[in-house]
Amino acid sequence: MVNNDGIVEANTLANTKGVIRLEGDVITNAGTLRAEGGDTSAGGNLEVRAAQDVTRTKDSVLSANGASGDNVTVPAHAGTATIDGRINATGNTTTGGDVKLLSDRVGLVNAVTVDVSGRAGGGTALVGGDYQGLNPLIPKATVT
Repeated sequence: MVNNDGIVEANTLANTKGVIRLEGDVITNAGTLRAEGGDTSAGGNLEVRAAQDVTRTKDSVLSANGASGDNVTVPAHAGTATIDGRINATGNTTTGGDVKLLSDRVGLVNAVTVDVSGRAGGGTALVGGDYQGLNPLIPKATVT
């Protein structure tokens, strides 16, 4: 079991990427995971990977903002992803990034926000699978 209720940062510098990965059977995230690049470099990659369940609380934040947004992935391979709080992959000067909330069961609860906006266009937000479940590379949920 992995519990995060603090702040973890891996901020990026020019031409580098911060990477944060939480991995475990069951993950509870009540804190902040931040891999940001400011206005000059892309955001970083955040991954919260569970063999079973992921729970994100109302105060949790996942942020991969930068000149261009980057990637936030929350896969709970055989269980439930219960998502609350804020998830951001925004682009300050170019496009937004990608957010993938994938599991067998995915629930967006309470006042969750997912922001993939960008100054030059939005990114992609996948909740429970890809468009019509047709992409074999993206797992699809049985319940969303």
